[in-house]
Amino acid sequence: MKTRVISGVLTTLLIVPMVVAQVPQGPRLNPPNTESYSPAIQNPYAPAASTIPARLVPKIIPPPPPRLPATVFKPGFQQFLPDMSRSIRPLVRTDEGTRDERAVDPIGGDPLSTNIVIGGGLLDPADLGPPNCDTGQLNYGTGLDSCSSSSCGGCWFATTSGLLMRRSDDDKLWVSFDQGDGSYHLLTTRHAELDLGGGFETRIGYAFCDGIYAVEGVYWGIFPGMQEANGYGANTVGGIATTILGLSNLTYDAGLGQQALTVFFNGAERHRIQRTSEFHNVEMNVLANTCVNPCCDTNLRIGWLAGFRYMRYDDGFTYSTEPNEIPFDGDPEELHYDIGCENNLIGFQVGGRVDYCMTCALSGFIGAKFGVYGNHISHRSVIVGSNGFAIINDAASPFNGRDFNVNSNVNNVSFLGEIDLGLDYQISRCWSATMGYRAVAATGVAHATRQVIRDDTGTDLNWVGDVNKNGSLILHGAFAGLEFCY
Repeated sequence: MKTRVISGVLTTLLIVPMVVAQVPQGPRLNPPNTESYSPAIQNPYAPAASTIPARLVPKIIPPPPPRLPATVFKPGFQQFLPDMSRSIRPLVRTDEGTRDERAVDPIGGDPLSTNIVIGGGLLDPADLGPPNCDTGQLNYGTGLDSCSSSSCGGCWFATTSGLLMRRSDDDKLWVSFDQGDGSYHLLTTRHAELDLGGGFETRIGYAFCDGIYAVEGVYWGIFPGMQEANGYGANTVGGIATTILGLSNLTYDAGLGQQALTVFFNGAERHRIQRTSEFHNVEMNVLANTCVNPCCDTNLRIGWLAGFRYMRYDDGFTYSTEPNEIPFDGDPEELHYDIGCENNLIGFQVGGRVDYCMTCALSGFIGAKFGVYGNHISHRSVIVGSNGFAIINDAASPFNGRDFNVNSNVNNVSFLGEIDLGLDYQISRCWSATMGYRAVAATGVAHATRQVIRDDTGTDLNWVGDVNKNGSLILHGAFAGLEFCY
């Protein structure tokens, strides 16, 4: 009996360690898997040749978030992380069926993984390096990611656009009437109202590698064609006449001696108005983004600018008469009252822009600029024909015998503002399109039509040279163009 007990104890001591050595440590999550591991079964999206172990969780990098064009004033960069919601669930086949072996966050239930699949391999997020244009982490420049190859992320951007704008007209000036019907406005400055004028805009800039600041240079110009209106004596009851009474004390010699200008204007065959305008704008601005993460991870972008601006506005007005025939062909009796004003505004401006991303490719924007400017105005008034200038013929005037040929300059303070409203559309990685509406308004400018002599002021050359500089200007219309980032 004692011998049997001793034998049983020895047998137990030998067998139990062997059995325990074959039992896996810890709880068993799955029944034994009799099939060999196959990546294609685990993840149908993984390459067939992949050797990724079953315990690793494949992840896919989503496309970089949409970025706005460089002109948004918001370089900055967005935080670039894998989208956990789009990860692929790895599956494990077992004897009991297919199970989800993914590690899960015990609080939120989201998958936990730091592995990122690029192609068919693994990459740690830290290996992506600092944000730059190549990884698409900079907001400055256009495209889902920029074309820049700079390691620090600096981006050049350039824009070219077509402009189609109209100038709002100033006060209407009545210059010719029917002597048989004094109330009939035969010819006014509105009859030669400035039409839509075409032009272009170009800008080039650079966003620094910190992605926060940028600089840009801008030029745009509008070049409307000359507008013309005519009044004909044959279309009147009592003949055509001028309303500019200040011409009565001025004379001109067309070959028959000095005669009052009213002889050439009243009873003429034809009166003509010609008007011209031209606009040139140059800017140098510093752009900046006011957002910092996580603000810039929203669809709303806010930026500001500051810089210098120069704008030139030229305005011309010519009132002509042909006493004896219809065509203007340079005859000595033809007279031209010509006025030109050149406004040169230069000063400092500030502004901002707000963009809202509506889709991954489409965004809307509104921008505004405002500044105080010094306006240097050059003015010229002249009445001339092919035989020379008209002269002052008034013995009581200190300017008696002088040519009516006045040049003057004056300085003024002007205010200038601009507003842009439009849409940006991302065409490709480096190209975007933009279109919208622009309005530019200025005060304290000189218009040519406001320098026309009144009553007997034509004999006072000091009055003629005293520029009326209290005009206002509104220029508005459409723009459309392309931007390229490199």
